[in-house]
Amino acid sequence: MESRVSKNTFCGVLGMEDKENSGEFVRRLVCLDTSASKLNYFHENEANESNEWSSREPDGNFNVCFLSVTADAASLRPKIPHCFYIIVSGRKHYFQASSEDEKQLWIKKLQDASRIMVPQHCSIVDGVETGFKVEVVGGVVLKTPIDGVLDVTDEIDSDDSVHHSSSPYQHIEEEPIKTGYCIKQGLFRKSWKRRYFILSSSAFRYCRSTEDRTPIRIIKVLDILEVRPSIGIHLNRENVFEVVTQNRVFYVQAKSEFDRDSWILAITRCMQMARGPKVICDFLFHAEDVRFLKEILAMCRQGF
Repeated sequence: MESRVSKNTFCGVLGMEDKENSGEFVRRLVCLDTSASKLNYFHENEANESNEWSSREPDGNFNVCFLSVTADAASLRPKIPHCFYIIVSGRKHYFQASSEDEKQLWIKKLQDASRIMVPQHCSIVDGVETGFKVEVVGGVVLKTPIDGVLDVTDEIDSDDSVHHSSSPYQHIEEEPIKTGYCIKQGLFRKSWKRRYFILSSSAFRYCRSTEDRTPIRIIKVLDILEVRPSIGIHLNRENVFEVVTQNRVFYVQAKSEFDRDSWILAITRCMQMARGPKVICDFLFHAEDVRFLKEILAMCRQGF
């Protein structure tokens, strides 16, 4: 069946596994409603009998907010053609499209709908930059604003330690090499929070906002073992990179692929500079790194 597309919906008839691991697929009209973050499904015959299917109550739905993975199931169900699956709240659900092209289109639509991006702007309340607290109550996602004073216990739970003014690096005023908002994952709750990051020649630090630059944590550049793109870990988040230290891996999500790469290049450059002349010479004379140096210089000219 040809897919029905409107501004906020994408619909089509798919085979849907009726019982888990049964291998039996029942045809359903499946409708992705991005405005409501729902993946609804209807009995195909009932949906086709009426043109008012959009006003009908669905037989069931999935909350796209809880959709963590959408992927091709060719290797998992090799005997079922055009099969793909989604993972919602930790459980796999299998679907069967009518063609390979339709399968890939559904995978892309669902991945786009569940993709989590870095917000370009934070909400402003009475001139103060604020965040939001997200809770799940009775299966409903509630998003409520929080005031500028963050609960310290929440911050400690998300970040394994909060550095106070006793840290000697907080008193050293260094010219920032790169600054900007990113989202980082906490250590214990694994929640993602918007933070303002500041990179200098000796430290990579993050704060709550541009207004409150008291560092929540300071990572010495000399303590960073590696910085790299994060691949295959956070499938519904784009542009994530990893800052690897001896005790922890910090996961940070940038606002774009270019921003992610510029953070990686800038931190790498600081690491090379901090490790002394020999390492710098080794770095400079590796042919494969010449391109990176050119990119760094280009970004510096653009004022990154």
